[in-house]
Amino acid sequence: MNGVKIGIIGVTDDESHYYTHPKNVEGISFNNEFEAAGQAVDAVKDQADVVIALAHLHGDNPVLPTKVSGIDVEIGGGQDVVAFPQIIGDTWLISPGKHAEVLNQINLNMMDGQMLGLNFAHIFLTENLPEDPAVTAVIDDYRSQLDGKMKEVVGQTSVALDGERQTVRFKESNLGNAVADSLREMTDADIALQNGGGIRASIAAGDITLEQVYAALPFDNTVVVVEASGQTVWDALEHSLSWYPDAAGGFLQVSGLTYTFDASKEAGSRLVEVMIDGKPIDKTKMYKVAANDFLTGSGDKFTMLKDETKLLSKTKSYLRDAFYEYLQKHPTLSPELEGRIKILNAPKSE
Repeated sequence: MNGVKIGIIGVTDDESHYYTHPKNVEGISFNNEFEAAGQAVDAVKDQADVVIALAHLHGDNPVLPTKVSGIDVEIGGGQDVVAFPQIIGDTWLISPGKHAEVLNQINLNMMDGQMLGLNFAHIFLTENLPEDPAVTAVIDDYRSQLDGKMKEVVGQTSVALDGERQTVRFKESNLGNAVADSLREMTDADIALQNGGGIRASIAAGDITLEQVYAALPFDNTVVVVEASGQTVWDALEHSLSWYPDAAGGFLQVSGLTYTFDASKEAGSRLVEVMIDGKPIDKTKMYKVAANDFLTGSGDKFTMLKDETKLLSKTKSYLRDAFYEYLQKHPTLSPELEGRIKILNAPKSE
């Protein structure tokens, strides 16, 4: 560009395959993120005046420049923050925000083929910005086709259904209960497990539209039934607590059981009790467990739900289909917090 040769590399978290659907990474191998980035920089640095890294390393974004030299600008995704540019070593780290909320404008200052620095601006995408008529026409056309179906009322709720991130990833949620109940009812399972990260929006009291169902359960994860021992269920619940109190999507909402954990304990020993029908779970007994194919495919590192279970059935129904069917059988919902998840003690402070 204008005589300046720009090399662009991409690098993602080397554990990304645990946090996306297994089908998305079939046949893909993951190497150490820093080693991979170093190899990519080496491949372009002799040909480029400027090297830009498009990084999706979450908390390791600021670590990358300390591990890999030769990167002039790193655009660091995955942390979902907007911040001022930060110079780390010889690298400018840009924090680009999330969900297309902001455009990052980066002007590189060059002299004699060398980058001297940069000018930077965040341009926040608000309703004050003018719309492009051609793009608006395309969107309006699709919106008109979808609105009729998506505005269809498919049920009602007498209470607000809480799908907020700070609820479904930390504690019992009445929406989490309803979703887990829908899985268990659809499959006639003993137990249902639903990762909180799969629930993405709340539903206000009143009519429930199909659009709200899609917003709450947006992922194309299908309903799966496996046979698992009580020990495997216990291990899955223990694993779901390993991130606590971080807002991890692996935190499990449940149906058919209750569990108690001590947030002050070390990861791996937080689960205190699991009860089914008022009795402690039998770790030697086999249970019919409904979940989704993200979890049973070892998503979020739930390897025990893949390696230590027997597949009984794999439906073609998505989570939202199960919830839709549940609404047809229960036209008015009023789920309550029932003590399915009990928390003892606060997490230890750092």
